[in-house]
Amino acid sequence: MLFPQENKFRELKTLDGVWDFCLDEENNEEKEKWYMFERKKEQCIPIAVPASFNDQVQDIKIRDYVGNSWYYNNFFAPAGWENKLVWIWFGAVHYRAKVWINGKFTCAHTGGSLPFWAEISSFIKFGQENTVSVLCNNELTQEDIPPGVAQTSEIDGVRRLKHYFDFFNYSGIHRPVKLFTTSPSYIDDITISTDIKGKSGIVEYSFDAKQKSSHVSFDVEMLDGRDKIVFRNENAGTEGIIQINNCRFWSPKSPCLYSVNVIVKENGKAVDQYIQKFGVRTVKIKGAQLLLNGKPVYLTGSAKHEDFYIIGRGMNLPVIVKDYSLLKWINANSFRTSHYPYADEILEMADRLGFLVIDETPAVGMNEWDTDKEFNNFLYNNKMLDNHIKMLEELVRRDKNHPSVIMWSVANEPKSWDKRAVPYFKKLSQVIKKLDATRPSTVVLNSEAETERIIHFFDVLSVNKYHGWYNHCGNLGAETEKLLSDELDNFYKKYKLPIILTEFGVDTIEGHHSDPHMMFSEEYQVEFYKLYGKVLDSKKYVIGEHTWVFSDFMTKQEIRRVMGNRKGIFTRSRQPKMAAHFLKERWAKKRKD
Repeated sequence: MLFPQENKFRELKTLDGVWDFCLDEENNEEKEKWYMFERKKEQCIPIAVPASFNDQVQDIKIRDYVGNSWYYNNFFAPAGWENKLVWIWFGAVHYRAKVWINGKFTCAHTGGSLPFWAEISSFIKFGQENTVSVLCNNELTQEDIPPGVAQTSEIDGVRRLKHYFDFFNYSGIHRPVKLFTTSPSYIDDITISTDIKGKSGIVEYSFDAKQKSSHVSFDVEMLDGRDKIVFRNENAGTEGIIQINNCRFWSPKSPCLYSVNVIVKENGKAVDQYIQKFGVRTVKIKGAQLLLNGKPVYLTGSAKHEDFYIIGRGMNLPVIVKDYSLLKWINANSFRTSHYPYADEILEMADRLGFLVIDETPAVGMNEWDTDKEFNNFLYNNKMLDNHIKMLEELVRRDKNHPSVIMWSVANEPKSWDKRAVPYFKKLSQVIKKLDATRPSTVVLNSEAETERIIHFFDVLSVNKYHGWYNHCGNLGAETEKLLSDELDNFYKKYKLPIILTEFGVDTIEGHHSDPHMMFSEEYQVEFYKLYGKVLDSKKYVIGEHTWVFSDFMTKQEIRRVMGNRKGIFTRSRQPKMAAHFLKERWAKKRKD
């Protein structure tokens, strides 16, 4: 199903707001019929949606909670909806979700970063209030993407999550919840791919439609950015190719968007439509270059997180707008959705503003940083691979039409030197190329050229380096410079792939200063980026640099994290550190777009 849309045939209402919320510490779930709201009404507290539940209340038990929790809300279903299909759509629920409407089970979903939906017409009382109940479980297993292990303490009985990624396991209904209607005959999916021929744009489209009767036909229109119809085909087939003469191509400097309008007709009468925006552009790898519309582009920007005070990983439009304003200010042209797919609204804004996005799956923490033998035993199991493929399929289905998405990242820092990684990532590379042959793919490494086993399956070599921080601490001299330079050269000599430095950074406490520069000071962060910039500027095969990280973010509590990860070039409240001013000047010179 496509992103919910309101038009003259489809009605839309949001269920965002304050819901009723309670913990289910005994994991009783359906046995006690918790999905019947009246049974637990007295135990509930108010929780805002969309947002993580963890930081909304003054309760450490809720902040660190692992297990089942319940959300309840009421909605009114207009009587006029009775002859339509009614759908409920969730932008994301972390990590497992089950949904009931008026006490009747509706759907379930696994994975905390992608949407799911269900047709609920048969469960609704039209012209009356209805109840939606959502069971949310934030535990992770050894088969999940990302993996983890939930454990119950024998001493205090508290359930805790052991995971292998370095960000807080924020949980809850993170993105909008919507109700919308369609005709019984409706557009279910649209796929658009584009090419360039001279000054013309070539648009190849296809769509899937669910048909109630055999007397269904389709009209296809194409509109430019000014809503002027540039193409119309009545009684069209479900696929076709359109040529746009004197086309305005999509790019960071000129993010021109076109639209395809697909209209469903029954017996000649229009009953449904969907308008899909897209941009005409090409993305190709040629030698050691990344080409956008046939021209070299150098990526400047950061890896990011969906993270902010109180809302956690909740979708928040003012924060999204602020982040893009900062990206513009600092002369960034791109970012990576580390380490999971971001909200639809973020990608829509990237399309509109002309940002380039490396779109990443939730495959993070596939590496035993603490030499965990249990982890090593279950890594790369078959069910993990099945879940990984499912995540790829859901990701591509959702994001395939965004011109801003220029590359797929299948994982971040996996144990790529393990022999078991070879068949695992070979399969993933085959899956992603089958799902979408129009974009390059990558996997983000933290390995060395000598031990690396999987990157040759992909189109771009992405690598993270932290010399001068996690090793060679305090050393930003010639030794660290040579180490970084040699490692990049070794990668390129062996694989002949263009390289993106996808992470490099140091923890920096805002307001801490030191001369000479010392670790954790703002001066040290500036000198670190100067050193890395010097090395990157000397490598013609490097096609981009993404700092770690855009802004400070929350992590689990541990001795090396001072109220979270402080490697941001902006604070968690989005104030620039000294390094942001340095990078603003650097990236103004580096951009080729």
